[in-house]
Amino acid sequence: FKQTKDIDLNGKGWTPIGYYDNNFSGTYDGNDKKLLNFNMEEKHVLSAYYNGLFARISGATIKNLTIESGEIKVPEGREHFGVIAGWVENSLIENCVNKANVSTKSAGVGGILAQSALNNIIKDCKNYGTINTTKSSSGGICGWASDITFTNCFNYGTVNSEWNYVGGIVGRSDCVNGSVYVKNCENQGDITGNNYVGGIVGSSVNGLIEINACINEGNVIGQSYIGGIIGSTELTNVEDCINYGNASGNGNTGGIVGRVLSAGNVTWCKNYGNITDTRTDCGGIIGSVGPDAPCEVKYCLNEGDIKGYVVMGGIVGGTVSELTISYSYASCKITNTWTEKSAGGIIGYWMPNTSIHHVFFVGTSEGDVHPFHATKWDSSWIETASYSVMNSTKVYRDGDFSTFQVIPGINQGYPVMSELFSIVQEPNGTAVLDFFSKNGFSRI
Repeated sequence: FKQTKDIDLNGKGWTPIGYYDNNFSGTYDGNDKKLLNFNMEEKHVLSAYYNGLFARISGATIKNLTIESGEIKVPEGREHFGVIAGWVENSLIENCVNKANVSTKSAGVGGILAQSALNNIIKDCKNYGTINTTKSSSGGICGWASDITFTNCFNYGTVNSEWNYVGGIVGRSDCVNGSVYVKNCENQGDITGNNYVGGIVGSSVNGLIEINACINEGNVIGQSYIGGIIGSTELTNVEDCINYGNASGNGNTGGIVGRVLSAGNVTWCKNYGNITDTRTDCGGIIGSVGPDAPCEVKYCLNEGDIKGYVVMGGIVGGTVSELTISYSYASCKITNTWTEKSAGGIIGYWMPNTSIHHVFFVGTSEGDVHPFHATKWDSSWIETASYSVMNSTKVYRDGDFSTFQVIPGINQGYPVMSELFSIVQEPNGTAVLDFFSKNGFSRI
């Protein structure tokens, strides 16, 4: 099927294609044409589950289609609404754009699709519409993801939920089988929810998820498990991602990840957004690492200020599991609003099986903040080849400093690591510092 002209649906009802058991299994080519005034109300939403332009698709391709305008109101009890498709299986959605706004009292809503079943690809899709929901699992592109790859997808709309699992690209990743991959995606809308809220993904619940080369520019606001890239992780690798948005929460708030719930790694990531937490565990890269969740943080940068109540750090707030932090850097202000010694330039609370080396902090503090860490454990041995300059007071840890170098006019005159930084010349001849990313140098 190929659309040959723009279609105005003003004043017309809509019966979703692929309604009930009649899955759409063909190809719909929008031919870069538009659907205007795609308005849906209670009388148009027919199924208790899965609604949209297409209700259910299987073995299908939907491409080159733009929903130019519309106001969609989904009544309570009609679960899983995706503007392009409600339920997706073994399908490709490519080069589709949504500009319609969605308001719903039901769970599972996405600007492109509501729920992925298995073996799907979503690429080059954009959402500009605002999403408002009172229930869980909402995302600018997809509400509930399983066994799917998202590539080059963008969300520009705000996503507001009164409940859990809210993300700029994906609300909830839940894989019993298969994996979820989110690559080269970007969110620019503000994301607000209750728990498990992220600029790119709200949370991963089951199965492997890989988040690679993604950018968040929207503010992320919620209660617990709040992250600039992902709110909470299980079997998750976050690599080469950047967060510019501010993250605010009431427990487990991080510039990249709110809380690591099971094994995962965070590498080559950068945070520039400010982190505010009114309860416990906040960090420039990770808010907290949970029990039985071995985690590595490597080649990461934080320049966002940290303000917390208890347990906070320039890189990681706290951990109760095995954790390695290496070749990472924090340059920020850390404010401890409580009197207990629970804040550090690198990490707040840590366990004896924590390994920290080749890290440095340059910044200021307010309240009780340790140059490196703050716990009851004797950690004189863990920070090797590292240094902290807090409020102009220098603290060095013994180790191999051969990779550090002092460059005039750079980093306030303090050493930098050659693994992390390079000096480049601006067109006017000014020397500036570049932070290394996995795929090359990226201007900080």
